[in-house]
Amino acid sequence: MLFLLAVNINQTFNAYQTVRENCYTDDTAMTYNRNINQITVALRPTLNPACFALPRGIEAQLMLKNDKVPILSRVLTDFSYANTTEIVFTLAATFDTETFAVLTLFSYSEITQTHIFVFDEQKSALDQCYAVDSTLEVNATSLNLTVTPTGLCSQ
Repeated sequence: MLFLLAVNINQTFNAYQTVRENCYTDDTAMTYNRNINQITVALRPTLNPACFALPRGIEAQLMLKNDKVPILSRVLTDFSYANTTEIVFTLAATFDTETFAVLTLFSYSEITQTHIFVFDEQKSALDQCYAVDSTLEVNATSLNLTVTPTGLCSQ
């Protein structure tokens, strides 16, 4: 017998999931890196014994209070409740400010949510703008620097 379950992307809870509460502390934070257009969520687990049931394969959804980028999603295949300290989301569009977000981690059988009120912006991390194969040629009368842009940083 085959059962099909249609799920709206905005509705991640289903009847088969066990809700795991108080998995992360209130100081779980996110940082927006405008140069490479990414949000990094820094996870602070409470080490609640019930939350260790979260499996290695989960989906992470970050719902922002923002009309340009409402939901970011990614699949993690090596998640560990106690050891995964950050989740990085790549953005399709830039935005100016953020004050609130909800992170939902879920699998078919487990789900947890945490509200994120700490939001920082990393403004000057330019270490990923150029490839590591850059060269500097030193001559008697000149310097020649060759760099390869990665395309990750805005102009």
